[in-house]
Amino acid sequence: MTIQPPPCGEVDTHAFSQLFNSTTNSYKLAFFQALLNILTDRERSGARDCTIELRELATEMLALAWYPHNFFRLSFGLQDQTGNVLDRLDFNLDERALTNPNTHARLRQAIADQYNVIQADGLLRFVPYRLLSPFFASELKGLRDSQKDGRIRELANARFSSHSPPIYRFTEGGNAIEVHPAWRDYLVQGMAIIDGWVKHNWIGYLQDRNPNTPAIIKKIMPPLQRSPLTRQTRFWQMVMAQSTQRCIYTAGPIEPSDFALDHFIPWSFVCHDQLWNLIPVSSTVNSSKGSRLPLETHVDRFIEAQYHALRIGHSHLTDAAWNKATEPYVSDLQLSRQALLDGPRLDSAYRNTLSPLISLARQMGFSDFHGKSEVMRVPSLITPDVDGG
Repeated sequence: MTIQPPPCGEVDTHAFSQLFNSTTNSYKLAFFQALLNILTDRERSGARDCTIELRELATEMLALAWYPHNFFRLSFGLQDQTGNVLDRLDFNLDERALTNPNTHARLRQAIADQYNVIQADGLLRFVPYRLLSPFFASELKGLRDSQKDGRIRELANARFSSHSPPIYRFTEGGNAIEVHPAWRDYLVQGMAIIDGWVKHNWIGYLQDRNPNTPAIIKKIMPPLQRSPLTRQTRFWQMVMAQSTQRCIYTAGPIEPSDFALDHFIPWSFVCHDQLWNLIPVSSTVNSSKGSRLPLETHVDRFIEAQYHALRIGHSHLTDAAWNKATEPYVSDLQLSRQALLDGPRLDSAYRNTLSPLISLARQMGFSDFHGKSEVMRVPSLITPDVDGG
């Protein structure tokens, strides 16, 4: 079902619904989402000021784009310059800080402080004007591209007091916009639907430019919170109660009372906590690996560890618990539960799943995690007991 903005007799929603037609770069989507965010923040604080500096909008644009570009490594397209601006920004963030409520404010402040250094103004060259193009389609017809921005600015200012105003006009010598009160009311009152409409277009834009990347819908903004890995931790605690586990990256022993679950393919790429992608490691190794990718040797040892864990789980879990634990394996690896206990079939299914994910993540800029070189020389990391199979 196509998402559309809500109708309203007070404003030109027909022109409004065409804002993102023929979108070739991210600027319109990011600019308008930034506008919505700023209006929302002001509404929450009780402020009704409709004037917004373009510098504030550009700062929010970049803060919004930082998550998909810098953290989730998505492409905005070959011609889009947003990524180049963000690459000049000095701001680091690991997964543990992603859901911190202060992180977005820190990010915006970093952008504001480095605004000139990163050349953020370059994003505002066209978008404030071109976003309003649908409101002046007939007047712009036949104009050369170089003439359009000036004409749009003139028309926006001239029609601001008419019965059919554009969303905003330009003020403060072109350094700010003033949102029309009727449009402000429309946007604020219909915020839930309009925000969903914009995000729907934003997701479609990113999916077109990252066609094989999983979980695009989860990568347009930071999650409000990360799910606890309680169930997954219990599974591996059960495994470690039955067998000695060694780290697949360093070969060091893992203490059952002190370990972390590593997302073998980084969470920032797959955006899920499925048990088939989790492996116990020491907390130190988990922090060191971060969002880096495993090497081929790590893949061998990961599959070995998963195979023995599944066999132990099959021996020690109830049927109901076993079925529950293996649901994601069956679904994502496309194997039957019985086939999960067949070493060669599990190995083949894992490689068919992991190889394209790792290859694509590497193409997107995720770096490799080498760990300690001695891990290459350890013949086996698992010592299952007799009951574990």
